[in-house]
Amino acid sequence: FINASVSNDNLVIVLNTAALTLGAYVALSGRSARKRDLVGLGLLLGAAALTKLSGLVVWPIVAAMLAVPVWSASAEARGLWRTQASGLLRQWLGVFGIAVIVCGWWYIRNVVLYGEVFGTNTMVAIAGPRAIGLVELIAQEWYGFFLSFWAVFGVFTILAPEWVYTFVSALTLAAIVGGVWALGASVRSGDWRRPTPARLIGVALAMMAALTLAALIRWTQQTYASQGRLMFGAIAPLALGLAYGWWALADRLHVGRAVWVVPIALAALALYLPVAVIAPRYRQPATVVEADLPQDFQRIDARLGDGLDLLGVAYDPAPRHPGDSVAFTLYWRAEAPLTHDDSLALVVYGRDETVVSLADTWPGGGLLPPTNMIPGAIYADAYTLPVTRSAAAPTVLT
Repeated sequence: FINASVSNDNLVIVLNTAALTLGAYVALSGRSARKRDLVGLGLLLGAAALTKLSGLVVWPIVAAMLAVPVWSASAEARGLWRTQASGLLRQWLGVFGIAVIVCGWWYIRNVVLYGEVFGTNTMVAIAGPRAIGLVELIAQEWYGFFLSFWAVFGVFTILAPEWVYTFVSALTLAAIVGGVWALGASVRSGDWRRPTPARLIGVALAMMAALTLAALIRWTQQTYASQGRLMFGAIAPLALGLAYGWWALADRLHVGRAVWVVPIALAALALYLPVAVIAPRYRQPATVVEADLPQDFQRIDARLGDGLDLLGVAYDPAPRHPGDSVAFTLYWRAEAPLTHDDSLALVVYGRDETVVSLADTWPGGGLLPPTNMIPGAIYADAYTLPVTRSAAAPTVLT
């Protein structure tokens, strides 16, 4: 769903994953890094940092991966630490020198335009600042953040059925339990004391996920940005961590082959959500005929613009409380082909004409441009607007 939008998330996911993959390959190859691998890493890191700030998070992780052969070397090899350190330093200088050449001009441009390297203060000023403590942030937003990592679509407007969130929550808990069991067994056996390349790569990947989360928490303390997609730059280590936990749990329960149920279930879920959850919310409003207008239809017959008629509205007149929502349906008809797509301002007035709810949108929430309306057809355009909790009551809503 994210990749269907114009977003730099799309590219940074690919670049971060490619950099981690190449870094792990170099670390596990058991030989000196080739020049083409180092050049490739430099280009990937530079492109990632040029794509999005979260692309910088992968830089220290790749640096750590390049150091894996040194840390995992035998005692005899570690005796040559000066030679190894010199070689590692040359690799770092080569990789990050290339990366800076690729992306450095952008950060210089930030300093020239905004007076800051990363441009984050400017971004906060545009998006809207806020100040919130860590405990309060976690308490208020962790669950929505977790759900949006898995399956929240639109602009936080399209939710999956509750059973989907129960399912992914259970999967996540199972992965955590399995991972803790496996790590506990490693500690008890003393395996963790042997820094094999594979274990060090695992630590580096865990650091990637942790650094991404820490940077995201810091960012959301400055502006409103608690969205799971912002963790997708670390999607590779997160996915591997989940798979590791599921596999370890299945092994612990002696049901090794049963672990294949998980990817099959996730694949089925990935096929189900677009068809059953996302697509219905992107269909344009249905057409009706005069005979099918509801009993609570109130005729207005207002001509808006060049040939666009608001025939009337239907709504539930039951009393509302502050914090409740007002649901209503507008009925449109184009008398002739329209040439202009007007926007739509929906405003609910309370006591003393105070605005208690509003939405700036387009007919059909953007799915029914007036220029696409079939002349003579009646369109039922439904909306639900939340009433502010500070609305004075009692009063008549208009």
